[in-house]
Amino acid sequence: MPQTKEEIKLDLYQKLAEAENEIKNGAELLDGKQVFLELRKKYQDFI
Repeated sequence: MPQTKEEIKLDLYQKLAEAENEIKNGAELLDGKQVFLELRKKYQDFI
């Protein structure tokens, strides 16, 4: 799990790039609100 704000940013950007590729390949979109809540919970100690 990322430790610093820089590592968190890098992790987020990597996940966004992966999601973009999945969407281009026809994957369905996830529920944005649920994804945000999960990310917020995961990184709450770093915000």
